[in-house]
Amino acid sequence: MRLVPPISSAFSTYGYTLRSPVLCIFRDKVHLRLTFENRKENSMSDISPPARKVSDLQRELAAQIMNTAEKRGLDSGDPLRESVFAKELSVSRTPVRAALDFLCEIGVAEHRPRRGYFLCIDADKLPNLDYQTTGQQAYKLYHKIIDAYFAGDLCDRISEAELMRRFQTERAPLQEALFRLSNEGLVRQNPGYGWQVTPLAKSREAEAEDMFRFRLLLEPAVFLEPGYTVDPERIAELRLEQTHLIDTIMTDFDLTLVYESNIRLHGTLISFCRNRFFIRALDSDEPAGRIKEYQNYQNKVRTLQACHEHVAILDAVDAGDLDRASDLMRAHILSAKEASK
Repeated sequence: MRLVPPISSAFSTYGYTLRSPVLCIFRDKVHLRLTFENRKENSMSDISPPARKVSDLQRELAAQIMNTAEKRGLDSGDPLRESVFAKELSVSRTPVRAALDFLCEIGVAEHRPRRGYFLCIDADKLPNLDYQTTGQQAYKLYHKIIDAYFAGDLCDRISEAELMRRFQTERAPLQEALFRLSNEGLVRQNPGYGWQVTPLAKSREAEAEDMFRFRLLLEPAVFLEPGYTVDPERIAELRLEQTHLIDTIMTDFDLTLVYESNIRLHGTLISFCRNRFFIRALDSDEPAGRIKEYQNYQNKVRTLQACHEHVAILDAVDAGDLDRASDLMRAHILSAKEASK
């Protein structure tokens, strides 16, 4: 295969040796599934075989992006350009965009409509990603901390050492969970030491109710904005993602992938309105106000229904019927609200 030498060379630059390329098919496209051997000391441990088709690829590329950012000494606010990383890592822009979206999810990057991706924190403070265990541990820790937060079991000020003892975990997955929680507004890192917990004003159920009413007011309205402009390529990508979920959700259910796909779809449709006030208002809801909704995705039947609703919305947008898209979005949010009870 001609693709292997440049990929091997590119990753070798960052300290990894390509061990076993394997072809796999996802979203009707062929991808390389890669396993690397880490040649660096005091760095990320060996990458284990991917447990999940997309998320592990995102994590691999995300780590390379963070490694590059650290090597270049990038500061908070510096751009992370899709085209640059796609060229350096010898992959297309689509997986790079997915990796950058993952970095946004854990709070180390942000996406600015029509401007691209930017680093949120200085490179020397980037969290470590361990492919063998960190992803799964961070996922579990994230939800354990959320449960403790809504139960009122977290002090106003917490330290990583305290949380490591409490949840019997290592620092790397804890940091990844905390960075994501920080991105969602539940905690913030103190300048000196520890983390500050955002005061809990309402119960999870009350916050979810507020969130649904907020979304019902704004999300259907974005389609009716005079500047609403659709990117057909992004619509096609979103439709492929949703149809893949429809085909696999009952047999190969991946809660994190479903949630991330949902966030990406809603965020993309909102960004098309080109109204920065709408985008800013709705972006503040993502993903902090959807913690309750995340739990609801454990219902496979409802999740399958939601994916079909997503495809119907995308079809209406693609056909230029924005009034219908608005009506379908309203019905979609009402269905999600009803399912959350």
